[in-house]
Amino acid sequence: MSIYDLSPDALAAKTRQAITNTTPHPEMMAAVLGHGYTPEAFDAALTDLVAFEGLIPKQIDLAGKAENATETLNKARDTFTEDVYTDHVERARRVFRGQRGTLKRLGLNGARARAFDRWAGQVRQLYATALDDAEIQTALATRGLTVEAMQAALAQRDDLVKLNGTQENLKGLAQQATRDRDAARKKPLAWLAGYYEAAERAFRDHPDWLERIGKVAPSE
Repeated sequence: MSIYDLSPDALAAKTRQAITNTTPHPEMMAAVLGHGYTPEAFDAALTDLVAFEGLIPKQIDLAGKAENATETLNKARDTFTEDVYTDHVERARRVFRGQRGTLKRLGLNGARARAFDRWAGQVRQLYATALDDAEIQTALATRGLTVEAMQAALAQRDDLVKLNGTQENLKGLAQQATRDRDAARKKPLAWLAGYYEAAERAFRDHPDWLERIGKVAPSE
């Protein structure tokens, strides 16, 4: 596999192997010195590597948190929809069947949106409008849809909006962590590619040295 296709962890491990298996050995250091790989160059490469390594677990952690937040939101939304909202929509539609204007006021025309923001808007439209209109409340009460039930449903909707905000925040943080990690990856990758190329020349007479730094010997 090309080093350009390595996972972040694999690239970090390969780079660390190349550095730590070279620098303690004077003969190997002497061989690459003529190719510009001074002790200071190795120190700089190690500094870049440490920075990259630090961003790998951060990205994984935030991606996991974002995934958990999405799962929490989806489960809560599904439960609310199945246990509360769908029943209320059906009741309201039966009460106001044929009253197109009232159905429009309650946001009950058409299918329920899949996108969260639009869906949350439809939910709010039903409850906020009904809770602000005594005649609608009276009509809905004939189907057992009370003010208290609608207030509780609106509160549940507001909790879902908060969960969505948490999810979106974590998704944004995870995306930024991915960009930061990928940006930091460029230096170790470029260094390792250059070092492997130089090592093939510098270690021409020592194929075992190539193996020690993680570079497969040309003869293989």
